[in-house]
Amino acid sequence: MKKKILFLLFTFMVGNLYSMEITLQEAIRKGVSENVNVKNEKITQENTEIMKKQAIKTALPKVKLTSSYTKFENPMNPMDKNSDNMYGNKISIEQPIFTGGKILIGIDTADLLGKQGNYLLEKKEKDAELEITKSYITILKLEKNREVLKDSLEQLKETYKMINAQYKLNLITKTPLLEIDYTMTNLDSQLLELEKGIKISKANLKRLIGMANSETIELKDISIKENQEKILNIDEGIKIAKENGTDVKLVKIGTEFQEMNTKLKRADLFPTIAFNFGIENSSTDIEGIKDKWNWSGTIMFSYNLFDFGNSQDEYRKSKNELKISKNSEKNSLEQLEIGIRNSYYELEISKKLIKAKEQALASSKEQYELDKGRHIAGLITTTDFLKSENNLRQSEINLINARLDYYLAEKTYENKIK
Repeated sequence: MKKKILFLLFTFMVGNLYSMEITLQEAIRKGVSENVNVKNEKITQENTEIMKKQAIKTALPKVKLTSSYTKFENPMNPMDKNSDNMYGNKISIEQPIFTGGKILIGIDTADLLGKQGNYLLEKKEKDAELEITKSYITILKLEKNREVLKDSLEQLKETYKMINAQYKLNLITKTPLLEIDYTMTNLDSQLLELEKGIKISKANLKRLIGMANSETIELKDISIKENQEKILNIDEGIKIAKENGTDVKLVKIGTEFQEMNTKLKRADLFPTIAFNFGIENSSTDIEGIKDKWNWSGTIMFSYNLFDFGNSQDEYRKSKNELKISKNSEKNSLEQLEIGIRNSYYELEISKKLIKAKEQALASSKEQYELDKGRHIAGLITTTDFLKSENNLRQSEINLINARLDYYLAEKTYENKIK
């Protein structure tokens, strides 16, 4: 017996040693840093920084070195036995002078990509935060519901003992026992379903926060304060979202990209001018190649004189696409506003539901205590008592879920406006 107690104590200590308690804030902090989408966006930002540098470098001169060797079938000079060989070197510098604004447009586009990358990172971080919160709330719901069912089952076991004692004394029929037994069996089944849900939900949460599925976690409860004063009203929320909201910024930046594309198509209508300076030499003798250097300077002018109006068509098409983008922007902003309003109304409904569920629970408790006494006194049937017990249990679960739904509705609303 002593060995058995020591073994159980050791098992308990080992279990606690490898069990990790975590708060919602810790889960969010850990999850956001481990989120795949966030990690990928940070890598994309690195590429954007490289693209910025590349865009700036297009305005700088390019230096090229070209070395060549040519072998001819017949000597070019019969008097020179080496004239069937030709060695050549050329160093050239090319500098764009005018490109119709393409270089500046490229730099501005790269800057715009950087801004978009920052907004996308913010969005993916806040979306990851909300996803983790939803997962965390789901587990808390299941665990709290499990506790309600366990308490209910314990109460029913006590009732079963009392009814069984009466049955053994032949004071009642077996029907009440069967009714309670069925209810307890049903509760056992619900508990198994909840256990399965908790395991699956915890596995999902561990995936979100970058933990191995073999690790054990215990979730700390959250503090739910129904403080409406801290929550921005609908008009303030929409104003903040329009001024600083990440989703709004991403919608607007899409139009800015289209404006850049229109400018780029317009730049195609202009000529390009570049300057090239080079020094080169050539010789049939590899030793002579060191001495005979000549320089040359070239200004290159290029202009598409005639392409059947294709460049103009591309420009006109890009202007139409800009109009489409602006129309889409307006529609998207309206949809975002509707989404914010909907989240706010859901939050208000959730708050009112808590009050309703609190009243329902108070009523169920009072009725249960009354029916419990009546049942013991034999004034009501077991069926009526079980109905009262079920109402109490469901009222407790409904209130738990309503409070957690309110918390989630609050976080969803905050997510919409930031």
